[in-house]
Amino acid sequence: MGAFADKSFKKKWFKSIKEKNLSKEVNYLGAVYGEEKNNFLKNTDTLIFPTKYNMECFPLVILEAYMYGIPVLSYDTGAIKEKIPENYLGVFSKKKTPEELYNLYSKNKNKFDRKKIRKYFEKNFIIQLGEKKLNKIILKELE
Repeated sequence: MGAFADKSFKKKWFKSIKEKNLSKEVNYLGAVYGEEKNNFLKNTDTLIFPTKYNMECFPLVILEAYMYGIPVLSYDTGAIKEKIPENYLGVFSKKKTPEELYNLYSKNKNKFDRKKIRKYFEKNFIIQLGEKKLNKIILKELE
């Protein structure tokens, strides 16, 4: 899901999919929004986020994946390494190639735990948690 920002990467990506005979396992949907996107996420095994954008600080796509208990595969770009702090949440590649993402997925796919990922999301990112933290700050300032 999502649009490719880099045409050369798109070409490499599909070439790699074909060479590794992954056409049955990988389905590229393009840009998807709203309820259609939610339905796909509910049935997604893994999020592959192959960004090379060095200014990635907190990609919402990673947060969305965690919300559905989906492990994330990405590159060690920007702050992504900090957003995948535990192996059960996903893995990141220092080599920044589709082949390396595939290798990392193959080596780690049995470590991913959807329930643990969802619990991580609930513990760290639900709105009520943010409200509680904000209330503590406000109450501390009023003292």
